[in-house]
Amino acid sequence: MAEEQEVIASYVDQEGEERAFDVACLGDFNALVDEARCSVLLEHENGSSVAFSGGESVAFLVWTDPLGYVYSWQGEREHALACVQTYLETGWPTSEAVRFTHDGSSPD
Repeated sequence: MAEEQEVIASYVDQEGEERAFDVACLGDFNALVDEARCSVLLEHENGSSVAFSGGESVAFLVWTDPLGYVYSWQGEREHALACVQTYLETGWPTSEAVRFTHDGSSPD
């Protein structure tokens, strides 16, 4: 059995307070997205992060790799959620349907 990865999900609520939670599965993540009603940031212990925002059918992902390079993707929500699930399990947002585009900048 694979070692459990630590992933923290956070968002800013309507009162401007940051809320943060450990998430272990897609169900936990989906509950936070429903609660947040905005973007949710996932931060992995490997130093990477994935920001998720979306509506009922379309989603937008921004992935910052452990070296600080930034990539983005926009497409079907179901593909974004599959990518998030892989990220929660492995720390890498890999998916057949999601192809991130590098933003062209380098880390500071």
